[in-house]
Amino acid sequence: MVSIVFWTLLLSLTFLKKDHYDVIIVGAGPAGSALAYSLSQCRPIDAPPLRIALVERSLAQPDRIVGELLQPGGMAALKTLGLTWCTEDIDAIPCHGYCVVKGSDQVHIPYPNGAQGRSFHHGLFVMQLRKAARQARGVKMIEATATELIDCPHTRRALGVRINRKAANSEASAVSDALFADIIIAADGAYSKFRNALGTIPRAPVAKSQFFGAILKHAPLPMMQHGIVTLIPNSGPVLMYQIDATETRMLADIRLPLPPDPKSYLLDKVVPALPPQVQPCVTDALQNDRLRSMPNSFLPASMQGQYGSKEGIILIGDALNMRHPLTGGSYQF
Repeated sequence: MVSIVFWTLLLSLTFLKKDHYDVIIVGAGPAGSALAYSLSQCRPIDAPPLRIALVERSLAQPDRIVGELLQPGGMAALKTLGLTWCTEDIDAIPCHGYCVVKGSDQVHIPYPNGAQGRSFHHGLFVMQLRKAARQARGVKMIEATATELIDCPHTRRALGVRINRKAANSEASAVSDALFADIIIAADGAYSKFRNALGTIPRAPVAKSQFFGAILKHAPLPMMQHGIVTLIPNSGPVLMYQIDATETRMLADIRLPLPPDPKSYLLDKVVPALPPQVQPCVTDALQNDRLRSMPNSFLPASMQGQYGSKEGIILIGDALNMRHPLTGGSYQF
């Protein structure tokens, strides 16, 4: 009994000294930013807003090769949140469905009932979502790296996070700090630091293949304003979609183990199987531009709130589970 009273008093004094929020969200990507905005709308306008800390390692515009094609379900979610404007003024391209190509055969798969998606530069979309979160009531954006959870020594419940704020200049050291909240939400992506909160034996992502991304200039796609999926013999599929008026993203999926020279592999084995009209654009991009890559990981979701899970924290987005919509994380061709 004395122990409980002691820790309760100690934590109460700590809360008085440190920032305390209703919610801490770690990660200001699409999931974290949209959630921060949504939670800010939960209370009536004449009531005090929730105090929300949105912690992000870097508030600079992200530069990624995935997360660029929002399906109709995502557009519907934005509409529900009142955030459809986040796809405006970023040169986003309407997407009406898919065209699947295999050799000389093409199959058109339109979205049902005239539904539309949007494709865009990932970083521009994220910055729009962050703008919405930054302007929302009660949301404080903090540029810092969340390093670890702060647990109650008695109950082991997560009470907050330790963070390292960016130094004011290159010569200064990072500033360590602590944030506390009633609930913590980890939306810190594929390389989340907080998966061990799900239990003693958390599942780990398994890389099934590697995506190689390139930007094609003025590519004449077989069907404009559609995602083009080309099935490549003895290899993974290739996805192409416009991300602005002049640029098209190509994502080529290569199985593991990777060939010694992925660029040569793409030029020799993949390009000849693509639609003929796009082959010159792809060859030019592979020969003259940077080829970027990222693992295509599979991670099944773990049930939260079960025995062994840490109380006080919820994982969402890629921190919780990953399965790419094109490959499903595993395939056999």
